[in-house]
Amino acid sequence: MSKILILGILPPPIGGITIHLSRLLQVLRDKSICYDFFDYKKDSLLNGLKKIITCTTIHINFCDVKWLFIATLFFRILNKKVIITFHGKYSFSSVLEKLTLHLSSFNFVLNNFCYDHALTIVKADKLQIISAFIPPLENEFCLSNSIREKIDKFIQGRKNVACTNAHSYVQNENGYDLYGIDFLLNVFSELPETCLIISDPSTMLKRFYYKNVQLIPDNILFISEPHSFIEVIKKSDVLVRATTRDGDSLSIREALFYGIKVIASDCIDRPLECVIYRTGNKESFINALTECQGIGIECKRVIKDSTEQIVQLYELMSK
Repeated sequence: MSKILILGILPPPIGGITIHLSRLLQVLRDKSICYDFFDYKKDSLLNGLKKIITCTTIHINFCDVKWLFIATLFFRILNKKVIITFHGKYSFSSVLEKLTLHLSSFNFVLNNFCYDHALTIVKADKLQIISAFIPPLENEFCLSNSIREKIDKFIQGRKNVACTNAHSYVQNENGYDLYGIDFLLNVFSELPETCLIISDPSTMLKRFYYKNVQLIPDNILFISEPHSFIEVIKKSDVLVRATTRDGDSLSIREALFYGIKVIASDCIDRPLECVIYRTGNKESFINALTECQGIGIECKRVIKDSTEQIVQLYELMSK
């Protein structure tokens, strides 16, 4: 197989894309598939250019539309095949999005919304829906003793334990908190019988909210240091995904994989097992939480591993 160059970033920071890529690279190593990786935030540009020159196909994994277009155009000028995974929700309505779709050799999208819109621009043979989910690696299953003790003390005696995660405070195009933490703090402050664990591995969230919010309710706990979010999910009754914009949430797939209930906003199509609420609507969320408390999940769900589709495409591109 000709060498594939995967373009993206690895943890840190911890996020859906970085975790997806770290797992993908491990699977490729296990399968002895020839690839190279360029971390465009940590590696030198010179090192990246050397890797670009020696590869035949480049798989791009980042979100910014402007840089997606520039990178795709540059690589096509160099006569490289270009695969793009669109990590997020894209309507493909802008000129740059449309041009990027046309220029690329193949495109992965993470949800039906993106697929339906992209299909109006390019043919189906350049397009495929893929899940962001790759099964967790063994080295991800760890919590420090201090974090474990903190969580155990926090949830002791509490009836309903929810968790969520975010790596920073980000506003969407309408000025709302992208990850819905503002919304959740407001809701859970009125639900003292429940509690919420917020996974904050970058420590940015805790600093932001303790600076800008006068009082954090005592039924909310920030875990503000690097840790395994999977282990937090496993200690919870329900995962909450309150984003105002999304692609294919890795944390949702992980929760379902381990048989944990999920409440998710309706900003994008979600797996059928999720309990859905209207984005930003407090009453709808509380109703979803009540509904979720009455739902039992008999066993973990079988979630499709996306590496099979990716490896098949790599093999096809190398012919």
